[in-house]
Amino acid sequence: MKSETPSHRRFTIKAICLGVILIATLAAIEAGLRVFFLRLNSFPYIAHMFRDDPITGFALTPNMRIHAVGDGNDFTLDTNSMGLRGKEPLPRAPDECRILVMGDSYTYGIGVDVDETYSVRLETRLRDELQRPVRVFNAGGPAFGTVQELAFYRTRGPLFDADAVLLGFFQNDPEDNLRVFRYADGFLFENPSRIVSLGGHPSFLYEFIVKGVLGWRPLEPGDQAAKTREVLLELKALAANRGQPFLVACIPDREDTRFAVHEKPHGSGACPDVPELRMLDLSSAFATATTTPFLPDHHINKVGHRIVGDALVPWAVEVCRAHAAATAATPGAP
Repeated sequence: MKSETPSHRRFTIKAICLGVILIATLAAIEAGLRVFFLRLNSFPYIAHMFRDDPITGFALTPNMRIHAVGDGNDFTLDTNSMGLRGKEPLPRAPDECRILVMGDSYTYGIGVDVDETYSVRLETRLRDELQRPVRVFNAGGPAFGTVQELAFYRTRGPLFDADAVLLGFFQNDPEDNLRVFRYADGFLFENPSRIVSLGGHPSFLYEFIVKGVLGWRPLEPGDQAAKTREVLLELKALAANRGQPFLVACIPDREDTRFAVHEKPHGSGACPDVPELRMLDLSSAFATATTTPFLPDHHINKVGHRIVGDALVPWAVEVCRAHAAATAATPGAP
């Protein structure tokens, strides 16, 4: 067997050293980017907000209470033991009307305290109007799309024993419906199937190069409008099977209102094009506001939440009275 020459050995040693240096450099960059991304996250509390969830892919952390400061607005991020915003679920009271509200960060109420959300506003208005017990459950989840809301309703909806279901819809939901999110290492990753993993952990370096430098925003193949229509119709069918009236309430984007900051409106309209659904376009309600109903980050402020809650009252009164009539006609019903 021919022995290895000194020059070949030197080349091998140099190659090994270069490989070690390259790996160490990449590891150092990876570690640095993790610190950078987590400190300069688009929402700085995300590392504490979310957890893995087998149903929706990610969910809010239960029993959370974080004082958040941003855009000149202080508020508290909070959840109950179920990871939802609002009071702890209680057994149904006699003659109680229950409404389950689902949606994204606009429904959760990013930027306002829990008592300022439209779910609480609606509950308060209904109690005054109906003079009977009312519970409105806020199942809004920041970064949720209609896909996550369907998964939540399909598996956890029965837990609330709701008499009606409301979906808060926003214009970015169709795009979110073609994304897959994974929560890992304090960060919400987009389309994790395309992320290079290191020991089971997503790579921040890969995220930075592909999305930060190259500007690639990956979406799953498909048509946003078609996917959204499919999911919304499935939600409607499932609600009908459970005997629960279903309403889609469409919250307008700030740029499509008279409170727009930029010159070019999005122009896509607040509601999706699904005529089979009962929908409430809230654009006209927002047009009546005398002060801006939006926060600087586009979320709705307490004025916006009050507008939404008040606009939903007629529909909610209708379904609660229908439930009361059905209950009275059915001996032994709750």
